[in-house]
Amino acid sequence: MTRLLAAAAVLALAACAGAPPRPSRVMSGLDVLEAGGFAPLKGKRVGVITNRTGVDAQGRSIVDLLAAAPGVTLAAVYSSEHGFSATSEKEIIPADRVMAAGREIPLYSLFVGNAQRPTPAQLAGIDALVFDIQDVGARFY
Repeated sequence: MTRLLAAAAVLALAACAGAPPRPSRVMSGLDVLEAGGFAPLKGKRVGVITNRTGVDAQGRSIVDLLAAAPGVTLAAVYSSEHGFSATSEKEIIPADRVMAAGREIPLYSLFVGNAQRPTPAQLAGIDALVFDIQDVGARFY
């Protein structure tokens, strides 16, 4: 039995020997965008749907990263239920502004009555919309 297990281990190692190396860590979509210099978003006016969970592996906000990314224009931020800080329990969360990279960026709430989506006016001039809100993996969430 021991020889059989040893042989199986050798075969498994041999099968993996030709496999390409795997990354040493899991990367979020934001981490991948950042590693690629935000290339897919260059030259675009970008809107981002996010809250305080939208961070990279080092805990930096997607809003700050997009606002500072060369060649990317962060034009608007859209917040979901509980607001941009994810702490509000208000029934209606008003629009506001958020500071990033030394400038004010419009902050639109998607939690206004039954609308729960950006209006055409709020999307005017947006070339790409990025969604970065962590999910807990539960169906009801």
